[in-house]
Amino acid sequence: MSTDRQPDWKISELYKSSWELVKKHKVLWVFGMAVAFLATGGNLGSSSNSRFNSSDWQNLQKIFQNHAATTAALPTHVGNVLGTSTTALTQLTQQITANIPVYFYFILGVEVFLAIVAAIIINIVTQAWSNGALINSIEIGLQKSTPSIKNSSEQVFPVLKSLVWLVFVPGLILGISLAVALGIIFAASLFASGTLNIILIILGVIVIGAFLYWLIMLVMAQIWALREVVIDKKSGQVALFAGFKIVRKKFWSMLLLGLANLILALVAIGLPATLIIGLVIGMVSLTAHQLTLTPVFIPLIIILVLALITGFIILTGIITAFKATVWTIAYHKIRGKYDSH
Repeated sequence: MSTDRQPDWKISELYKSSWELVKKHKVLWVFGMAVAFLATGGNLGSSSNSRFNSSDWQNLQKIFQNHAATTAALPTHVGNVLGTSTTALTQLTQQITANIPVYFYFILGVEVFLAIVAAIIINIVTQAWSNGALINSIEIGLQKSTPSIKNSSEQVFPVLKSLVWLVFVPGLILGISLAVALGIIFAASLFASGTLNIILIILGVIVIGAFLYWLIMLVMAQIWALREVVIDKKSGQVALFAGFKIVRKKFWSMLLLGLANLILALVAIGLPATLIIGLVIGMVSLTAHQLTLTPVFIPLIIILVLALITGFIILTGIITAFKATVWTIAYHKIRGKYDSH
């Protein structure tokens, strides 16, 4: 806990400066959306090229109108259909698997494993890049220049290796340490009894508690370490240790600022999310009770939901950029202050 008489920052001042910067440079919104959705949001617009016309609405209406009749007739045939289908499917499966060489399953397993590894690597690199580009665009704006997607992205590539190390290696080491420690305790418990088992359980609780403590410390240290890498061009290892030094001095101030950011995000993002979920539930409920839908009603609902989802994505990008700007301005207020402590 810091013992400074004068605080390094005031949350109200951080928020005011951050909002002015985010409001001025809309490119921060783009990088904010990238940080929030790059790994999982790529499919949000995958159906945006669909075309709907009146015949589509008529066909959809017929489906709803015939739903009740189809459901009523279904129990009469479902037993025979399922019985016949199950037998045929079992025979077909046996024929197919009998003709597949054993090594094919090994190759398939290797391909699945490599696909998972590739997906993890892509996720790590894209997240490191998007975080670095967002921080760099904020830094450009703080230097009274105009950030763009081009200059913010290009300036991150020289430090991308350090960013990838920072977001992957420390967490991996921490996770492996936990697995090894718990594995040893579990193995020992197989041969222990009585008092020794109680001791091992206590050790397990201590290990999990230590893991949670260092996980919190790591997350907080990475906030500063990312900025040490992007702004001061430090290596990942040096930046991480510098981040830990800052956390030890500013732990409670960081918790307070993080809590303020969390409350802001919950209020700003939670309300639109609740509205979207409510509309979707209402539309599903209406569909379940009102089988005939007019061709005008359906597209209006779809357009409204899509508009709300788009607005929610943009809002999430703004909030993400705002929080990153808050931490970046806070970093400038303590930059280099605790390096020698």
